[in-house]
Formats: sequence, structure tokens, C-alpha cells
Amino acid sequence: MTPARYHPTLTVLHWLLAALIILALAMGSLKLQHIPNSSPEKIMALRGHMMAGNLILLLTLIRFVLRLKTAHPAPVTTNSALLNRLATFMHYGLYLMVLLTAASGLVLAAQANLPAAVFEGRALLPASFSDFTARQIHGWAAMALLALIIGHALAALYHQFIRQDGLMRRMWFARKKPV
Repeated sequence: MTPARYHPTLTVLHWLLAALIILALAMGSLKLQHIPNSSPEKIMALRGHMMAGNLILLLTLIRFVLRLKTAHPAPVTTNSALLNRLATFMHYGLYLMVLLTAASGLVLAAQANLPAAVFEGRALLPASFSDFTARQIHGWAAMALLALIIGHALAALYHQFIRQDGLMRRMWFARKKPV
């Protein structure tokens, strides 16, 4: 039997990851990008960003495995083959960009010796991160991820308010049944 909602753990992970990803994107673009590498404040900001990124990677992998192993609602159709394909592309694109952003962050951390600088205090930050190819990929992937998140949110709002097809209930918390 096809369930009407996603597994409760998937729902929790979806909303937790949404918050963490938005936080990490904001930390990177609104905070980290504007602090000089010579500033002591940069270490604290990098520490939070790196911890959030690692948590996002772990939770995304858990969510993806759980998504494969649990029953989930049938895909919602829009009566448009193009929009249906776009929805599939968008969902897999979100996973791909989260993984690419996290992976490029890990590569950048290794290339710039960030664990030693940020968590152990045994190294200095490089003068600039822009010399690292992984930094360019990390920035591009983060912007692509942001674009996909905006598209995803707009599509959810379209379903909720224009199509009024109840799509949002599938990824929301079920009400407790009265006793």
C-alpha cells in the first residue's frame, strides 16, 4: 500500500536539513566571505561553517538511504510531462548539489589544512582561499544549490496555493489522532 505521507524520520530530516543548509549558505555568503583571513573572527566562523557542513553531509546521506529503504507516496503529477521531469531533476539535483557542496568543502579543508588551523590552532589560514580550485567549485555549487532551493520552495508554494493538491501534507508532520 502506498502511504499518504513520507516516513516521519524523512520529514524531520527534510526540515532539519532545510534549516541547516540555509544556515550554512548564509554563514558562507553573508559572514565568511566578508571576513579577512587574517582576522581571528574568521576561525570561529569557519569552525561553525565546517561543523554545519559535515552535519549536513552526514544527515543527507542518512536521509538518502532512508528514502531508498522506506515506502513513500506516489509522485504527484502536474498533467505536464515537462513539469514532472523538472520535479524529478530538481529533487535529484538538490541531493547532487548538497553532496558536491559538502565534498568540495572537504577537499578545500584538506587543501588549505583547515582542520589544523580551525580545530587545533596549529596552522595559519592561507592568505586567500581563491587560489584553491575546490573553493571555486564550492562557491559555484553553493549558488546552484541556492537556486535549486528557491525553485523547490516556489514549486511547493505553487502546489499549495495554485494547484491546491495537498502536496505539502506529504512532507509535513502528521496530526495525532484523537484518542
